[in-house]
Amino acid sequence: MHERTGAARKRRVSAAARTAFAAVGCCICLVTTRSPATEPAELPNTAAGRCAADYFDAFNTGKNELMQSFFEGQYALSYLENHPLDQRSAYYERIHGVFGQLTPLRAALSMELQLTLLADAAKTDNVLVALPARRRAPPSSGLRHVQRD
Repeated sequence: MHERTGAARKRRVSAAARTAFAAVGCCICLVTTRSPATEPAELPNTAAGRCAADYFDAFNTGKNELMQSFFEGQYALSYLENHPLDQRSAYYERIHGVFGQLTPLRAALSMELQLTLLADAAKTDNVLVALPARRRAPPSSGLRHVQRD
């Protein structure tokens, strides 16, 4: 039984390593090859793509109540219980104040359960936005700065 558990763990670690290497490779390409186009990227017609569209729609309004509706519809109850409304509201107001409106430029990583996009931020450098495709806790630090050229 120990051999079985060890083999399963080894497969999970190997799969996670492949995903991490792919993400790092995508991020390096994105940092060095910024798209000059400011037209929004076409989001995939998947659960993750629809989640991303809803996120950008809510985020870009600047309205906290629309962002909270997005959180409640998208994230797991356990996440919502551990991150009270006032905490989520303060976080949204802070990041919207820093970044302004976001325009998705292109997919950095598209997986069944997550979509990571490079987005142009109106007030600062580009950002990576990682979104889950179904109700679960969001990826840690869903927005990351990416230096412009």
